[in-house]
Amino acid sequence: MPIGEKYLMTSLFILGATGYIGGSVLAALKKEYPSNLKITALVRNEKDFPAVRALGIDIVHGTKADLDKIRDAASDADIVLAALDNDDVPLVQAIIAGLETRAKTASKKPILIHTSGTGVIGEDGKGNFKETKTYNDNSEDDIRSIPATNVHRPVDLEIFKADETGNISGYIIAPAAIYGPGTGPVRRVSMGLQLMVHVALKRKAAIIFDQGTAVWSDVHIDDVVALYLLVFKLALSGADKNKSYGKFYFASARPLVWRDWSKTINKALMNKGTGLVDTLDPVRVTVADEPYLWFCETNTLPVADRAASLGWKPSHPSFEETLPSELDALLKPMW
Repeated sequence: MPIGEKYLMTSLFILGATGYIGGSVLAALKKEYPSNLKITALVRNEKDFPAVRALGIDIVHGTKADLDKIRDAASDADIVLAALDNDDVPLVQAIIAGLETRAKTASKKPILIHTSGTGVIGEDGKGNFKETKTYNDNSEDDIRSIPATNVHRPVDLEIFKADETGNISGYIIAPAAIYGPGTGPVRRVSMGLQLMVHVALKRKAAIIFDQGTAVWSDVHIDDVVALYLLVFKLALSGADKNKSYGKFYFASARPLVWRDWSKTINKALMNKGTGLVDTLDPVRVTVADEPYLWFCETNTLPVADRAASLGWKPSHPSFEETLPSELDALLKPMW
């Protein structure tokens, strides 16, 4: 799909090109806009250069700590797509500073599309279901009311503030728990899901936090990518009249109960012959035991009505249907 004469040779700077989400979105953008995007990516490891360059991507060699490089690259870009760290305030401030520099000389307003997560609306239930506020992405009041102290929220607030200045146009996409094989140049599995699988192997059974009745939602990576493409198209069109809190989108497809996810993991690993036994009682742990799986303690109730208003219709297979086919990739070393 051509971008259109107004946006011929649009420049895009992407952070997270070697990651699961960012890489999958990058591959889709290259397919959707084969000749209209000049893409530059921040890449940390030289070993990943060939895979990224194979997509026709220019490289800025650096890490998320190289704020001067990031600010400079953002200042040369019409669009920045950030899928790297949704809790790093200095990082997003550097991106915004670069885009605001770009705005001083650009013929069109620079765009930031940032990756947050539904954890931003999480309420701690210690692993158990609790009455939880439902947040609808089509309600600016709902999005505005998310507590400032929640995870991911400080970064989101920086983007809302920057959008309100009128110098840049800031979009936020907040995916739920993602599963399914990615299509990017390097990482092709979900870090969170892979960690759950490896913890289950370590403990000889899938885990839960307390009763495991906390609720979340999940979404296939291909459905996440589809929403990014829709938001990207909308942002490029220049037709979006929404401001700040009206440019926030949940990528949330199906409700889940963490205990059920754990059982699905346990069954898949058992069927794979990894030594796990069939059990209806996963191992109970706390965040002190597995701090990187903190999200399994929380409850989130997102409603993706604004995403749906763009024509987003999640259609890919469920977690239960998908997991067996991606298990080999999830069992590989994480680092």
